[in-house]
Amino acid sequence: MSDDDSAMRLPRYVQQRPWGSYRYKRNVPKRLLSLIGKTHVYRFLGQSYEEMIRKLPRAHQEVEALFRKVESQTERDRTLAVVESHFGKEAAEMLGAGHIDENLEMGLWALHQELEDTVDPAIIGHLVGASVPDEVISLSTAFDVYADFKDSDQNKKLSNSLEKTKNDLLASIGSVKCGKLSLSDLRRDDALTYRDSSQTL
Repeated sequence: MSDDDSAMRLPRYVQQRPWGSYRYKRNVPKRLLSLIGKTHVYRFLGQSYEEMIRKLPRAHQEVEALFRKVESQTERDRTLAVVESHFGKEAAEMLGAGHIDENLEMGLWALHQELEDTVDPAIIGHLVGASVPDEVISLSTAFDVYADFKDSDQNKKLSNSLEKTKNDLLASIGSVKCGKLSLSDLRRDDALTYRDSSQTL
């Protein structure tokens, strides 16, 4: 396949640079601009058309996950999403794990200065402190992790079943216990409430 042929058939969000390499370029949705602090997100897709095609699905999934993460309710996830959008996934994972080297600490300090007037002050505080709150695994988070693990977006029956169960839980025990509290904070009474509610549905 010639360069001209490949350029004419580039998938959505893909650009070929003047020197031949490929990248994924995604506009940040307007609703997320104040949370991410930048207008575009990029992923390197390689030097050849074949490499680009191979890497594209993962790059697209990563960016979609990033947008979902930055819209989440927790300061931890929003902070990590901002760091990932500016420095990449590895930097976000290091911050999330509490493994901060000198380069990352300096980068976070510079980032807070760049974004100080554009993003949530709580996020700025975490960048300054080079730390994020401990992760809370809520019932809602557990559902999302399971759905991703099972590729529920490719299984309509499973996706509908998970969505129904999640909505039933929200209706029976409430949004705080589903989305804010850790799984370890849930009690037997919550399970009984859900059971009794389910029997009436």
